[in-house]
Amino acid sequence: MAGSHIKALYLAKRVFPSVFGLKSFCDDKENIERLPPIKTPKRLKSFISSTGLITQIVKSSASDRTSEALQKYCPRKYFNQPLTEDEKLSVVKLIEPSSIGHERKSSPVLISGSNLSIESKAKMMSPKSKPKFLQFTCSNYEIEAYLWSMIHSYGFGHWWGKSSNNEKVVRQNIAKIIKLRRFEKISLHQLLQDLSISECFSSATSNVKSLAMFHDFVWWFYNSFIGSLIQVFCFLMSIFASQYLPESAKFQP
Repeated sequence: MAGSHIKALYLAKRVFPSVFGLKSFCDDKENIERLPPIKTPKRLKSFISSTGLITQIVKSSASDRTSEALQKYCPRKYFNQPLTEDEKLSVVKLIEPSSIGHERKSSPVLISGSNLSIESKAKMMSPKSKPKFLQFTCSNYEIEAYLWSMIHSYGFGHWWGKSSNNEKVVRQNIAKIIKLRRFEKISLHQLLQDLSISECFSSATSNVKSLAMFHDFVWWFYNSFIGSLIQVFCFLMSIFASQYLPESAKFQP
Protein backbone atom coordinates (compact mmCIF):
# COMPACT_ATOMS: atom_id res chain seq x y z
CA MET A 1 0.00 0.00 0.00
CA ALA A 2 2.88 2.35 0.89
CA GLY A 3 4.48 1.73 -2.51
CA SER A 4 1.25 2.57 -4.31
CA HIS A 5 0.89 5.77 -2.30
CA ILE A 6 4.44 6.86 -3.17
CA LYS A 7 3.78 6.21 -6.85
CA ALA A 8 0.46 8.04 -6.68
CA LEU A 9 2.09 11.08 -5.07
CA TYR A 10 4.86 11.01 -7.68
CA LEU A 11 2.37 10.81 -10.51
CA ALA A 12 0.37 13.64 -8.94
CA LYS A 13 3.48 15.81 -9.14
CA ARG A 14 3.74 15.12 -12.86
CA VAL A 15 0.05 15.64 -13.51
CA PHE A 16 -0.37 18.72 -11.30
CA PRO A 17 3.04 20.46 -11.19
CA SER A 18 1.54 23.87 -10.37
CA VAL A 19 0.37 22.54 -6.98
CA PHE A 20 4.02 21.89 -6.08
CA GLY A 21 5.34 25.21 -7.35
CA LEU A 22 6.75 23.70 -10.55
CA LYS A 23 6.36 25.00 -14.08
CA SER A 24 3.34 23.67 -15.91
CA PHE A 25 3.35 21.95 -19.31
CA CYS A 26 7.01 20.90 -19.25
CA ASP A 27 6.91 17.55 -17.34
CA ASP A 28 10.27 18.29 -15.68
CA LYS A 29 10.96 14.81 -14.34
CA GLU A 30 14.36 15.68 -12.83
CA ASN A 31 13.08 18.60 -10.75
CA ILE A 32 10.03 16.58 -9.72
CA GLU A 33 12.22 13.81 -8.34
CA ARG A 34 14.40 16.37 -6.52
CA LEU A 35 11.44 17.71 -4.55
CA PRO A 36 11.82 16.98 -0.82
CA PRO A 37 9.21 14.78 0.89
CA ILE A 38 6.13 16.80 1.79
CA LYS A 39 2.67 16.17 3.11
CA THR A 40 0.00 15.58 0.51
CA PRO A 41 -1.50 18.96 -0.46
CA LYS A 42 -5.17 19.18 0.51
CA ARG A 43 -6.09 19.94 -3.09
CA LEU A 44 -4.78 16.53 -4.15
CA LYS A 45 -6.16 14.32 -1.40
CA SER A 46 -9.24 13.38 -3.39
CA PHE A 47 -7.04 12.28 -6.31
CA ILE A 48 -4.70 10.03 -4.32
CA SER A 49 -7.27 8.58 -1.93
CA SER A 50 -7.99 4.86 -2.26
CA THR A 51 -10.73 5.61 -4.82
CA GLY A 52 -9.12 8.66 -6.42
CA LEU A 53 -8.24 8.98 -10.10
CA ILE A 54 -4.45 9.02 -9.64
CA THR A 55 -4.54 5.94 -7.39
CA GLN A 56 -6.71 4.09 -9.91
CA ILE A 57 -4.18 4.82 -12.66
CA VAL A 58 -1.34 3.50 -10.49
CA LYS A 59 -3.26 0.32 -9.66
CA SER A 60 -4.11 -0.26 -13.31
CA SER A 61 -0.47 0.09 -14.34
CA ALA A 62 0.38 -3.02 -12.31
CA SER A 63 -1.23 -5.26 -14.93
CA ASP A 64 -0.36 -5.70 -18.58
CA ARG A 65 -3.21 -3.71 -20.13
CA THR A 66 -1.16 -2.90 -23.21
CA SER A 67 -0.89 -6.43 -24.61
CA GLU A 68 -4.57 -7.09 -23.97
CA ALA A 69 -5.66 -3.92 -25.77
CA LEU A 70 -3.31 -4.52 -28.70
CA GLN A 71 -4.44 -8.09 -29.16
CA LYS A 72 -8.05 -6.92 -29.38
CA TYR A 73 -7.73 -3.71 -31.40
CA CYS A 74 -4.38 -4.05 -33.17
CA PRO A 75 -3.94 -7.76 -33.97
CA ARG A 76 -1.33 -7.23 -36.67
CA LYS A 77 1.00 -5.49 -34.25
CA TYR A 78 0.36 -8.07 -31.55
CA PHE A 79 0.88 -11.16 -33.72
CA ASN A 80 3.44 -9.88 -36.26
CA GLN A 81 5.97 -8.42 -33.85
CA PRO A 82 6.51 -8.95 -30.11
CA LEU A 83 6.29 -5.87 -27.91
CA THR A 84 9.61 -4.26 -26.99
CA GLU A 85 10.36 -3.39 -23.36
CA ASP A 86 9.90 0.31 -24.21
CA GLU A 87 6.44 -0.44 -25.51
CA LYS A 88 5.48 -2.50 -22.48
CA LEU A 89 6.66 0.22 -20.10
CA SER A 90 5.43 3.27 -22.01
CA VAL A 91 2.74 4.07 -19.43
CA VAL A 92 4.55 2.65 -16.40
CA LYS A 93 7.42 5.07 -17.01
CA LEU A 94 5.01 7.95 -16.54
CA ILE A 95 4.03 6.62 -13.13
CA GLU A 96 7.16 5.26 -11.45
CA PRO A 97 10.01 7.45 -10.12
CA SER A 98 13.48 6.44 -11.23
CA SER A 99 14.32 5.27 -7.73
CA ILE A 100 11.32 2.94 -7.71
CA GLY A 101 11.23 1.93 -11.36
CA HIS A 102 12.49 -1.50 -12.31
CA GLU A 103 15.87 -1.78 -13.97
CA ARG A 104 15.05 -3.21 -17.36
CA LYS A 105 16.95 -3.18 -20.57
CA SER A 106 15.01 -1.57 -23.37
CA SER A 107 14.97 -3.14 -26.77
CA PRO A 108 15.33 -0.77 -29.72
CA VAL A 109 12.03 0.51 -31.06
CA LEU A 110 11.68 -0.54 -34.65
CA ILE A 111 9.95 2.13 -36.69
CA SER A 112 8.66 -0.34 -39.23
CA GLY A 113 7.22 -2.54 -36.54
CA SER A 114 5.23 -0.05 -34.55
CA ASN A 115 1.88 -0.35 -36.28
CA LEU A 116 -0.79 -2.49 -37.88
CA SER A 117 -4.08 -2.40 -39.78
CA ILE A 118 -7.62 -3.76 -39.63
CA GLU A 119 -9.35 -5.39 -42.57
CA SER A 120 -12.84 -4.28 -41.64
CA LYS A 121 -11.88 -0.60 -41.74
CA ALA A 122 -9.42 -0.44 -44.59
CA LYS A 123 -9.14 -1.64 -48.17
CA MET A 124 -5.61 -2.63 -48.93
CA MET A 125 -3.79 -3.55 -52.09
CA SER A 126 -2.97 -7.16 -52.93
CA PRO A 127 -0.36 -8.90 -50.72
CA LYS A 128 1.98 -9.48 -53.69
CA SER A 129 2.46 -5.77 -54.37
CA LYS A 130 2.12 -4.48 -50.82
CA PRO A 131 5.32 -3.04 -49.25
CA LYS A 132 6.39 -4.97 -46.18
CA PHE A 133 6.11 -2.01 -43.81
CA LEU A 134 2.37 -1.87 -44.47
CA GLN A 135 2.02 -5.16 -42.61
CA PHE A 136 2.47 -3.11 -39.44
CA THR A 137 0.71 0.15 -40.24
CA CYS A 138 -2.56 0.89 -38.50
CA SER A 139 -5.58 2.82 -39.57
CA ASN A 140 -6.81 5.82 -37.63
CA TYR A 141 -9.85 3.75 -36.61
CA GLU A 142 -7.61 1.21 -34.92
CA ILE A 143 -5.53 3.79 -33.13
CA GLU A 144 -8.62 5.54 -31.79
CA ALA A 145 -10.12 2.25 -30.56
CA TYR A 146 -6.84 1.26 -28.93
CA LEU A 147 -6.38 4.64 -27.19
CA TRP A 148 -9.98 4.71 -26.00
CA SER A 149 -9.52 1.24 -24.52
CA MET A 150 -6.35 2.33 -22.72
CA ILE A 151 -8.06 5.45 -21.35
CA HIS A 152 -10.71 3.35 -19.63
CA SER A 153 -8.48 0.44 -18.62
CA TYR A 154 -6.09 2.81 -16.84
CA GLY A 155 -8.84 4.27 -14.74
CA PHE A 156 -9.36 7.62 -16.40
CA GLY A 157 -13.05 6.82 -16.63
CA HIS A 158 -14.99 9.94 -17.48
CA TRP A 159 -12.86 12.83 -16.26
CA TRP A 160 -14.83 14.93 -18.73
CA GLY A 161 -17.96 14.32 -16.63
CA LYS A 162 -21.31 13.01 -17.79
CA SER A 163 -21.55 15.49 -20.65
CA SER A 164 -21.93 13.78 -24.03
CA ASN A 165 -20.62 16.96 -25.65
CA ASN A 166 -17.45 16.84 -23.54
CA GLU A 167 -16.89 13.21 -24.51
CA LYS A 168 -17.32 14.21 -28.15
CA VAL A 169 -14.71 16.96 -27.71
CA VAL A 170 -12.24 14.51 -26.15
CA ARG A 171 -12.75 12.05 -29.02
CA GLN A 172 -12.29 14.81 -31.60
CA ASN A 173 -9.10 15.99 -29.91
CA ILE A 174 -7.66 12.48 -29.92
CA ALA A 175 -8.57 12.07 -33.59
CA LYS A 176 -6.89 15.41 -34.33
CA ILE A 177 -3.72 14.40 -32.49
CA ILE A 178 -3.60 11.11 -34.39
CA LYS A 179 -3.92 12.95 -37.66
CA LEU A 180 -1.17 15.43 -36.78
CA ARG A 181 1.07 12.66 -35.36
CA ARG A 182 3.01 15.28 -33.40
CA PHE A 183 2.12 17.98 -30.88
CA GLU A 184 3.80 21.02 -32.41
CA LYS A 185 0.59 22.04 -34.17
CA ILE A 186 -1.85 21.73 -31.29
CA SER A 187 -2.17 23.97 -28.24
CA LEU A 188 -3.82 23.85 -24.85
CA HIS A 189 -6.28 26.46 -26.09
CA GLN A 190 -7.34 24.16 -28.91
CA LEU A 191 -7.69 21.18 -26.55
CA LEU A 192 -9.97 23.20 -24.27
CA GLN A 193 -12.11 24.55 -27.09
CA ASP A 194 -15.83 23.71 -26.65
CA LEU A 195 -15.13 21.80 -23.42
CA SER A 196 -17.52 22.54 -20.55
CA ILE A 197 -15.08 22.80 -17.64
CA SER A 198 -17.82 23.00 -15.01
CA GLU A 199 -18.95 19.47 -15.92
CA CYS A 200 -15.50 17.90 -15.75
CA PHE A 201 -14.37 15.94 -12.68
CA SER A 202 -17.90 15.84 -11.34
CA SER A 203 -17.00 12.85 -9.14
CA ALA A 204 -16.49 13.67 -5.47
CA THR A 205 -13.49 11.30 -5.35
CA SER A 206 -11.53 13.40 -7.85
CA ASN A 207 -12.30 17.08 -7.74
CA VAL A 208 -10.17 19.77 -9.39
CA LYS A 209 -9.85 22.80 -7.11
CA SER A 210 -8.51 25.40 -9.54
CA LEU A 211 -8.32 26.29 -13.21
CA ALA A 212 -4.54 25.88 -13.11
CA MET A 213 -4.94 22.29 -11.90
CA PHE A 214 -7.43 21.60 -14.65
CA HIS A 215 -5.07 22.98 -17.30
CA ASP A 216 -2.24 20.87 -15.86
CA PHE A 217 -4.33 17.72 -16.07
CA VAL A 218 -5.63 18.32 -19.61
CA TRP A 219 -2.13 18.94 -20.94
CA TRP A 220 -0.69 15.89 -19.16
CA PHE A 221 -3.53 13.69 -20.39
CA TYR A 222 -3.04 14.56 -24.06
CA ASN A 223 0.68 15.30 -24.17
CA SER A 224 2.09 12.66 -21.82
CA PHE A 225 -0.43 9.83 -21.63
CA ILE A 226 -1.97 9.88 -25.11
CA GLY A 227 1.24 11.22 -26.66
CA SER A 228 3.45 8.47 -25.28
CA LEU A 229 1.12 5.76 -26.54
CA ILE A 230 0.91 7.24 -30.03
CA GLN A 231 4.65 7.83 -30.37
CA VAL A 232 5.61 4.36 -29.19
CA PHE A 233 2.95 2.23 -30.87
CA CYS A 234 1.78 4.25 -33.81
CA PHE A 235 4.85 5.98 -35.20
CA LEU A 236 4.12 4.74 -38.69
CA MET A 237 0.42 5.16 -39.34
CA SER A 238 -1.74 4.65 -42.39
CA ILE A 239 -2.00 8.41 -42.99
CA PHE A 240 1.80 8.50 -43.30
CA ALA A 241 2.28 5.23 -45.15
CA SER A 242 -0.38 6.07 -47.72
CA GLN A 243 1.74 8.97 -48.96
CA TYR A 244 4.00 6.41 -50.60
CA LEU A 245 1.29 4.39 -52.30
CA PRO A 246 -0.58 4.84 -55.56
CA GLU A 247 -4.14 6.10 -55.20
CA SER A 248 -5.57 2.64 -55.95
CA ALA A 249 -3.62 1.16 -53.04
CA LYS A 250 -4.41 3.68 -50.32
CA PHE A 251 -6.57 2.92 -47.31
CA GLN A 252 -10.22 3.74 -47.76
CA PRO A 253 -12.60 4.26 -44.81
